[in-house]
Amino acid sequence: MNETNTANAISPSGGGGWRKELTAKHWKTLIAAFLGWALDIMDLMLYSFVIVYVMKDLHINTTYAGVLASGALVASAFGGIVFGILADKFGRIRSMTWSIIMYSIATALCGFSQTAVQLFIFRVLVGLGMGGEYASGASLVTETWPAKYRARAMAFVQCGFTIGVWMAAVISMTIIPIWGWRAVFFVGALPAVMVFWIRRHTPESELWEKNQEKMKAENKKYSAAAIFRLLFIGQTRNTLVSLLYITFIMLGYWGLTTWAPAYLAMPVEKGGRGLSLVQSGSVVILMKMASVLGYASFGIIADKVGLKPAKTIFILGNALSIPLFLTATDTTMLTIATLGTGYFVAVYAGFGPMMAELFPTEIRATASGALYNIARAISGLAPVAIGGMAAKMGLGASLYIAAAFYAISLVFLFFMPPLKGAELK
Repeated sequence: MNETNTANAISPSGGGGWRKELTAKHWKTLIAAFLGWALDIMDLMLYSFVIVYVMKDLHINTTYAGVLASGALVASAFGGIVFGILADKFGRIRSMTWSIIMYSIATALCGFSQTAVQLFIFRVLVGLGMGGEYASGASLVTETWPAKYRARAMAFVQCGFTIGVWMAAVISMTIIPIWGWRAVFFVGALPAVMVFWIRRHTPESELWEKNQEKMKAENKKYSAAAIFRLLFIGQTRNTLVSLLYITFIMLGYWGLTTWAPAYLAMPVEKGGRGLSLVQSGSVVILMKMASVLGYASFGIIADKVGLKPAKTIFILGNALSIPLFLTATDTTMLTIATLGTGYFVAVYAGFGPMMAELFPTEIRATASGALYNIARAISGLAPVAIGGMAAKMGLGASLYIAAAFYAISLVFLFFMPPLKGAELK
């Protein structure tokens, strides 16, 4: 079977249309990055589903439980930088496999924790590996796929986020009643098995390999410090604008996502909607389902009209659907608003293609990992800020700040280059 036929055999629709232009190499890199990201998020989210049992067995309060959650997110910023540099120096595939092994083993170690301090250390290691996977996977896909289909490829990879959350929920609900919370973390070690498939079947980025050959011919060597300087000094404008843009998107996302379930269930007199547990849970599930549709369509829209116009549409959608979500007076309007808030979250899918085009090959993985994960660490302030405002003005009123965060991100999008889907160098 030749390469084109192989691609058609493993592509989602058996080939046809734009898929005819793709090869097995494109699909293999896409599948590797998607699985790596989905399992990454799965391992991260397992803690959220076992937190109540962990607090009881390890005798920790809600404050320290929150520290354990934040520890992984903050560590992901450092992981993005470290593994991003490794990906730029030693290859996307090597860095991806190292990061998967790290977060898989660290997740399993969480199940052996006997003290809160031990669990904190293992959660930090999970965060380090988690931050590194995105850096490698995003660079691999954006450098491998044709420029005109780059956005839809990364949109598919970003779907792994939602799939990872669902997997964590299913594993927790299945495992906890039978074997307890520790066994949930043991299952989290399974992603390490995927490393064997990645190393055997996933080709390295040709663009990265050609860049390495060019650097060797010119007798150039980039140390970790040199890569870091090139990102934050040589590319200051692109780095600063990208970081601020991603940060405000994430502030809006985590601000709403963290507090939406509580807002839906909280009594009306306290600023909530007063829905039952089943009703509020159904709304959240609907929101997550809409996000998958959003990711699937964002890439196609971006490839058709351009990345910046697509981003603008989805950001405005977020900024407008959140107030509608907060003011809906009947079930129909709440359903429409819920679908909107879930659907437009897909602006996330534009991060990878954006950073691929803004930064050169020698620092692309470092840029992707560092900026994405630094922004994610900063975004941890949003739940705190909204929680503090809720104590004074009610939770519903305080959630408007999430819409404001999205609106502010448009300012930094305006200062970005055109992002015309150029071929990477």
